[in-house]
Amino acid sequence: MKIYIRLGLYDRLDPDPWDDSWGTQLPHDHIICREVDGTPHSIYEYIWPWTAYSKDQRTFSLHFFYWNQKRGPARMVNLEVSPERETRIRELQFLMTRQLYYGNENGSRTLASKLETLHFLARFAEARSCAVRDVLTEASLLDACGARLPNYLVKNWAVWIRLLRQLDPVTQLGFTLAVPKRWKDLERRTKKYCNNSRQFAPLPTRIYGGLIKNLSAELDDIEAHSPRLLAALRDALVGHAHAKAIQRGHDFTIGPAIIEKHGLGDYLVRRGFNIKVRGLHALS
Repeated sequence: MKIYIRLGLYDRLDPDPWDDSWGTQLPHDHIICREVDGTPHSIYEYIWPWTAYSKDQRTFSLHFFYWNQKRGPARMVNLEVSPERETRIRELQFLMTRQLYYGNENGSRTLASKLETLHFLARFAEARSCAVRDVLTEASLLDACGARLPNYLVKNWAVWIRLLRQLDPVTQLGFTLAVPKRWKDLERRTKKYCNNSRQFAPLPTRIYGGLIKNLSAELDDIEAHSPRLLAALRDALVGHAHAKAIQRGHDFTIGPAIIEKHGLGDYLVRRGFNIKVRGLHALS
């Protein structure tokens, strides 16, 4: 049986299917992704170009330089990788193929976020001079890794644990995942973080009520004076053109007279305008 990555794309861009006769390991030359023009990339490359599968085909990639904690595109293509780090990279690639072929269909950003969680896992393993698989198969290490995760990664960590627990340890995973003893703690942290992410500090009722009251009064005042404001603006346009024609090269002031004519003095003073302005353009 062949298993396909569920990307919903045209055949020419789809990664190669996974033939389950291969067991848990894919061939080194297995095509895991393609560029927009169809150029193939194998599973063993350190960077998987993912632009063809991203929204609006914006430039995007999934990289496995787990020790690089800078956000944004990885620029380490020609970096010399130690044998120890290459081994952990292959372990992360192995795990990502479980997500792509057996997990839920995910967008590019979600996949990158899940890969970021694996980056943390690999750094945790490196700090203890062990393999990524050691962390996943020893309960004490698995719990310790989960406890040290930053809160924003806890949800994806829980998703990874659930996915790996669903896979057959012989035919799909190749090892037996340890049973985390602090699973309830992870669930509580996940729930707390999700709730905090959705909540915003409420606006006090007193301030909210005052804001509505003041805004309503302001709108009522503007509406009550709008006919006079419009009439004054029309007079100002006519008066300005006339005065400019007969007093060319001389200063002239028409604003105060028009303001007084339309009874707008008090209204403008309340809003901090100087009623002796040389025109009405300041009201706009």
